Amino acid sequence: MKTYSGKRLTNDSLLMIYYHDSTIAVTELGPQKLLLGCELIEIYNEQEGKMLLENLSKYNRPLEITFEEMLKLMRQCERVDKLTYAARNTGKSSDAPSSTETNIALNLAANIFPKSPLSILSGIIPGTKWCGTGDIAETYDDLGTETQMDRCCRQHDLCPVKIRAYQTKYDLNNDSLYTKSHCICDDML
Repeated sequence: MKTYSGKRLTNDSLLMIYYHDSTIAVTELGPQKLLLGCELIEIYNEQEGKMLLENLSKYNRPLEITFEEMLKLMRQCERVDKLTYAARNTGKSSDAPSSTETNIALNLAANIFPKSPLSILSGIIPGTKWCGTGDIAETYDDLGTETQMDRCCRQHDLCPVKIRAYQTKYDLNNDSLYTKSHCICDDML
């Protein structure tokens, strides 16, 4: 189970904790309740969820929200994450001179040969940490070299309403090898 990393942009920001079914959102709010950052955490079972919410209550009282509110919050978190990522990576340049061909070769190698040897063995698409059967990401912010695809898979994996492989929930049986997410989460892809 992933937990809250404790990463914050500022120490004087307000942390708010929201949850719905199998997703917990830890949000960081600045002045005028401006959304500064988010961490979404997937819950695998009820006991795990209760334990994590109890641990998070030291920051603020967790608030249950509706499915629609959680999806809206997830979309907002995704926008903030993209903006933060773009700001962090704007203007980064290498100190060492390198040719265009070398850069292309390195990019191809990074995409063909995953950095984690567990990637292929665990059913994860090379260059990603969230795409495939499950995920190998250590935290919400942990993305592979294929960041755009990984973000999409992460968003889908964190759908608050889903039935895991070979599980029963909501009076429905999932006899598939894969998790079945709510249709709205599938439509968000």
